[in-house]
Amino acid sequence: MCNFPGSVLVKEPHSTFAFPEAKLEKKLVERFFEQKNKNLGTIISSPTAREVALSTGRIYFSVSSLLADKPFTQSFETAEKLAAEPHAPNSAKYHQATDIYFNIARDILDLSLYLKPEVERLNRDLDKIDSMDLRTRTRLQVFIKRAGHAVNKLRQIFLISVNEAASRYREQMKSSTSLRHQRLMIEKCLSMHRLMMVSVDFCDGVFVSGDPRSIIRAEYSRLLAELEKFFADKDPSIMRLAAQERKFVQNNQLKERYFVCDLVYQLFAEIASLQTKLPDPDPGVPDPDLTVIGQPSGNGTAAGAVTWAQDQLNGGSGKGLNVNNGKKICDDPTAWNDWCLAFVNAAYNRSKEELLAESAIEAYNAIKRGGKILPTGRPPAGAMMFTDASSSYPYGHIFIATGRTNENGEPLVISTGSAASFDGVREMTLAEMINLSSGRYLGYVAP
Repeated sequence: MCNFPGSVLVKEPHSTFAFPEAKLEKKLVERFFEQKNKNLGTIISSPTAREVALSTGRIYFSVSSLLADKPFTQSFETAEKLAAEPHAPNSAKYHQATDIYFNIARDILDLSLYLKPEVERLNRDLDKIDSMDLRTRTRLQVFIKRAGHAVNKLRQIFLISVNEAASRYREQMKSSTSLRHQRLMIEKCLSMHRLMMVSVDFCDGVFVSGDPRSIIRAEYSRLLAELEKFFADKDPSIMRLAAQERKFVQNNQLKERYFVCDLVYQLFAEIASLQTKLPDPDPGVPDPDLTVIGQPSGNGTAAGAVTWAQDQLNGGSGKGLNVNNGKKICDDPTAWNDWCLAFVNAAYNRSKEELLAESAIEAYNAIKRGGKILPTGRPPAGAMMFTDASSSYPYGHIFIATGRTNENGEPLVISTGSAASFDGVREMTLAEMINLSSGRYLGYVAP
């Protein structure tokens, strides 16, 4: 693939751990979407969204293959064990650990280069899955997150290995008595340090403590100072090399001068960009309960209530049944208009005794008498929320908290409409809900 850490790139990069393309679609359909004997095109109609799914599969299955590879994991464990032992820099075991770290970094770079177009596609086309049905989109989103976290794990292992190799090559150079061997170690050491220098913005999780940028820059500066001191009266060419390296760093030319530096920077920039689109799961938001999708009602749990409510939004099945009028939103967008209490009751499969009231405001009053209403704070997923009676909702209004917030920290809720507001079911911020209802916010009760 790439003459690591050199600068030769063949036309079509390939990795030993790349998941076989011939098996990809079948594996993806069975694992991601839990279907058998189906073509991916029958599950995802959009060509662009299908490519997003295939890219996700290539990343997820390929990285999983590497991280589950016994020789790979054992070699990393061996290197860590040897590194913790007091071996002299010129000993065979010290050299063995150094070589292992180098080979791990090379294997990861091979795989990362192979996956780079897939990461780029996720960054570019992630929003193209928004039009998919809720079940399919939710399943794919789960694996997109896993793929994003998996490739980020590769970044971390790569930089740990490169950093270890850099420091060990430096010690081997200092302990060697052969000028030829010293020059070889200098070349390898500089290659590793250059990679760390162009990765200063992507080193989260690499160092146990301290600021990664300061550590990396200080280590590189110390290496160049040691080279100048060590070879001051031995080899003028190495003195010139050290001066040249300082110039490249000062002028930010490492990526321009060295192909691998530019490659690694591009890889990690793409991975970092993807991470911003894949926020860590909120511990207050349960995983979607896919068993309620397409069902007449939820299953009595908070996760089921939220997922069922989301399934009534545009893009969902809309098959939730309003038992009061026999309507479903997939057939009639007004099915839940002015039936907010019935909607929340259906979301919880009519399992909440406190909701067995004539109206939303009566349910609120009963819950308030029981001391369960929380007037402020972030409502958890599935919380039942209330606003006071108003012209838009003369009997008060009840709606469901998703547990999520928008970028400004505002709670996101799911609400039914009314004849005076909108038709159907919508997700919106709490502030938007209060404005639409024209009623005072009264608080929420936890599920």
